[in-house]
Amino acid sequence: MQISLNGVRVEHDRARGSWMLAGLALLLGTAFVVAPVWLAGGGHGEGFFGSAALTRAVGDNFVAFWNTGDTAVPTGMNDLVQYWTRYHVAKAVLSGLLLIVLTVLAVRLWKPTVNSAIATRRRRMAGMAGATATAGGFGAALLLMANVQGAVAPLSSLLSVVPSASDDPAVGRVQAQVEQQLRTGDTSRPALARMVADFGTYHAVLAVAALVLACVAVGFSVVIGRSFVRTPRLDRATRRTTALASACLAIVGIGVIILAAANIGNAIEPAHALLLFYAG
Repeated sequence: MQISLNGVRVEHDRARGSWMLAGLALLLGTAFVVAPVWLAGGGHGEGFFGSAALTRAVGDNFVAFWNTGDTAVPTGMNDLVQYWTRYHVAKAVLSGLLLIVLTVLAVRLWKPTVNSAIATRRRRMAGMAGATATAGGFGAALLLMANVQGAVAPLSSLLSVVPSASDDPAVGRVQAQVEQQLRTGDTSRPALARMVADFGTYHAVLAVAALVLACVAVGFSVVIGRSFVRTPRLDRATRRTTALASACLAIVGIGVIILAAANIGNAIEPAHALLLFYAG
């Protein structure tokens, strides 16, 4: 009876810990959406659905930035770039914390699935919960990558929120000039030279981050694959779980490697990549 009670107590503590981690993940996810504006301190109101005020400010300052003849970024544009850097740093920190929490939660949830002493129904429920946490962790990793990219190369990230040509004709005229000069290969204009260099950095950062994520995914795939090999053939449930997890991680790793390769190409030829961006 004492052993049984101890087992129940351990399971209760494990379940409570998992629920606490899930609650913390939900809190961090909410903070990721609402907190960066306040943490960045820019007052531009950029939230999950965007901000018309920020879009207008970027459009106006993008036109001024293009028309300047200096290598320095105009004050208005520089203020926006600094705000965008702080904004993405805040989101990167929050997504990084979310990734850590979801990783710990996923490990806790996956453990019962390879314990043959636990009932099949509970193992399946743990597997579904573990898969959900794992998918969430992968999403958090992508968010971390994107926000590190935005923090390191904020100019390129910021220019992705300029208003459309139909909403702001002045922006449309500048975009047409950018495209024309990129087609001729003339990147001597200070603003364009800065944009091309920053765009190269923008893609180089994502390429490195993608390679890191690919190595992690493939590494875990190999470790879990070895666990599959060591599992007795009679333990079919554990073998199915480990085989599926290893295969999924391998597929994710291959997909991220393809993403890294594409961004390496863009980092090597940033002017061509920028032309494709403006040419649609």
